Amino acid sequence: MLKRLMENERLTLKEAKTGDKYNHHGVYVLTRPDNDEVVYVGKTTTGSTGIKRRIEAHLRISKIGKSNLKAFLKKHRDYPQDPKEYYVRGIEIEDPRERGLFECFLISVLNPPFNRV
Repeated sequence: MLKRLMENERLTLKEAKTGDKYNHHGVYVLTRPDNDEVVYVGKTTTGSTGIKRRIEAHLRISKIGKSNLKAFLKKHRDYPQDPKEYYVRGIEIEDPRERGLFECFLISVLNPPFNRV
């Protein structure tokens, strides 16, 4: 499944936010625009628009401490600072348990810097 995820077409967060490709539940990775390093692994939990909804959340500034890419980048100035230029790849996984297990697997294998322990 990891190979299939990483072989999926990557879209910028801006493209993914406005397109129809990620209107499903699943697991996704965010990658740097300059070298394709995986910086974050996430999964969907609720909502009808799935991964697309999570991408929108990552691009919003949150005042309640929820996950958002802008906050991570502010703390890591050595990373490219425009969140809309980051890429996303996703894989559809309908079963919530399987999504959770795959997300945990990816975090343990890829060790992305923006995932909190």
